[in-house]
Amino acid sequence: MFPTKELRDQAVEKHHAIEGGQQTLSNLAAYVTETVRKGAEG
Repeated sequence: MFPTKELRDQAVEKHHAIEGGQQTLSNLAAYVTETVRKGAEG
């Protein structure tokens, strides 16, 4: 939690939080897809 929108925006920019979050979600989607595919095969 950040006390102001400006401090939040600075942290997001500095640490590339958006890109990291998108990468995490992409990896999760790939994992779920593979898990479902393996479940359908077995």
